[in-house]
Amino acid sequence: MKFLTLNAENFLFVGVVMRIKFEDLELLSMLSKCISLSDASLTLDIPQPTLSRRVKRLESNVGQRIFNRGRAPSILTDFGKMFIGKVEPLLQAYEDVDSFILQTKQVPEGLLTIEAEPVLADLLLGGFVQQFKTKYPKIGINIITLKSDAWHTPLDKGIRIIANFPSDEGLVAKPFVSSYVSFYAAPELIARNLELRHPTDLQAIPCVLWDNGKDKLGTWSYQENGFSRELELVPDIIVDNGQRAKQAAVSGLGVISSPELVVRAEVESGKLTELFLGAHRQQVQSYIVFRDRQFLPLHERLCIDELDIFMNELPQCVLSAA
Repeated sequence: MKFLTLNAENFLFVGVVMRIKFEDLELLSMLSKCISLSDASLTLDIPQPTLSRRVKRLESNVGQRIFNRGRAPSILTDFGKMFIGKVEPLLQAYEDVDSFILQTKQVPEGLLTIEAEPVLADLLLGGFVQQFKTKYPKIGINIITLKSDAWHTPLDKGIRIIANFPSDEGLVAKPFVSSYVSFYAAPELIARNLELRHPTDLQAIPCVLWDNGKDKLGTWSYQENGFSRELELVPDIIVDNGQRAKQAAVSGLGVISSPELVVRAEVESGKLTELFLGAHRQQVQSYIVFRDRQFLPLHERLCIDELDIFMNELPQCVLSAA
């Protein structure tokens, strides 16, 4: 185990860091791996106003400009590059100390609450729960499927896994997994509509819309030439969750826009086919959301650590780690 060596220089640095929220340092680490702030907003799925506000707060607390704006060879300024070099060991030291403390605790127990959107709840039930229970048999797990309009409600306890960066800046958001959203339809529907060459052609055939309570109903997004574009549709069928949308598509009732995770089995079995050879896929990012780690009970901290392990073991052909 490696710990941060505190010399005179590091004492001054730690003094600066103590004025900064820990989640802002974690955000700095994530941003440093992006090309630009605009790219970070898209890659991490963080609204631009939220990202700008967090960046300004961080730079204000540090007293130096950390990020380049506009076009620049690097997202980080020269100072930012030196600063991240100091921050990364500090973050790692925190993780090492936290893991060391967890390892010396007695057998953990309690009831772990995980709120998750339906797709992500299925992912947890498909492997994570068994993996976690094998390691921590005395921790009970309560998985709550979030309703379409509940993703933005206050998080009072437990952990939340969602496909949106939280608007509450008091919460910590850690990238979980990313997946692609694309267009899918039953082979027989495609056979009846051989003229499908571009997403705009979908306006002329039946479509099944999934009202997730977040996105604008009647609007689908797709990627083209590196830009995100919107497609306005008049829905033939509206459902309130991804499983119902998938069932409708398998029945040949219309085209759906869906994360590949939801329809993976149906695509592999030939019940659904991806349209446009995947040329217009959009990547979406999910997050593990929790309160400040230092206030979390042991079983929740263990869950976050195990989710990291679970994510890294997922097949990269299905999901890619952020």
